[in-house]
Amino acid sequence: MSKFDLAIVIPFLNESENIDRLLRALDSSLENIPEKVQVIFVDDGSQDNSVELLCAYKPKAYSRKIVKLSKNFGSHAAIRAGLLNSDADYSTFLAADLQEDPLSAIQFYRVCVSKDVDILMLYRKTYNTSIFVKIFSAIYTFLLRILVSKDFPNKNISNFFICNKVVKVLNQNIIRNSSIFLQIYFLGFKKEFLPYEQSVRAAGKSKWTFSMKLKLLIDSLISFSYVPLRMITVIGFLLFFLGFAYIVIILISALTNPVIQSGWPTLMSILLMGFGFTNIALGITSEYLWRILDNSKQSPVFLIDDIY
Repeated sequence: MSKFDLAIVIPFLNESENIDRLLRALDSSLENIPEKVQVIFVDDGSQDNSVELLCAYKPKAYSRKIVKLSKNFGSHAAIRAGLLNSDADYSTFLAADLQEDPLSAIQFYRVCVSKDVDILMLYRKTYNTSIFVKIFSAIYTFLLRILVSKDFPNKNISNFFICNKVVKVLNQNIIRNSSIFLQIYFLGFKKEFLPYEQSVRAAGKSKWTFSMKLKLLIDSLISFSYVPLRMITVIGFLLFFLGFAYIVIILISALTNPVIQSGWPTLMSILLMGFGFTNIALGITSEYLWRILDNSKQSPVFLIDDIY
């Protein structure tokens, strides 16, 4: 038996503007519930006084643990560190900006227990963000369904999840340069999808930059699919046969009309297309090779500096 019913992992980076609001929301949401809750704050290399604010506050409705990482490793690594230190039967993740209501985590936990599901994944009924982020999210889901798995749900899946014994499986195989949410999804087990309302960020600025989103997209496609490599082979054969057919056309034209001359635009088109495809192929192959090298070094995905 675990010490707690539910562990809530909250990674943060320079969230001093949100800390007070976050702590008050946690206490007010968790004070009148029968479940034993553990909240694990993971400091992902903050440079402000977020950790000091957390240490100064005395929670009333939950047990607190603060995991301080040695530097910024990224949100997925921080979630990993929190799950590794979970002492509960079920674990979940909430953002420090409170776009997910802590009380909803309890409600969804009860759904997991009542329906005996191993993984509960949430999708947004409404997405309170910019049109650019919505477009990027739609492209991300579309590419996952095309290149990774056609069974991936065509919904606005969020990072909000609740799982039980799956955490032990994840802790046995901590993978670098990957999406923890896709790892959870593709583990199998009994899962269910439910909608929820996402709130608007009240204070501070999101640290989830475009470069991080782009890296997540590349990590997701390369870690869970061989299709990019297969596409290189298919396109390579296609270009070869197109080139061979073009050579045949040139030979026939030269035999039937000896005065015809090949033009500069034709030559440049062939060179640009060929070199362009070669560079794309090298880039995709290099992404796979870099990840193989990075994993072969067996360096830690995260380093814990201290635990309070």
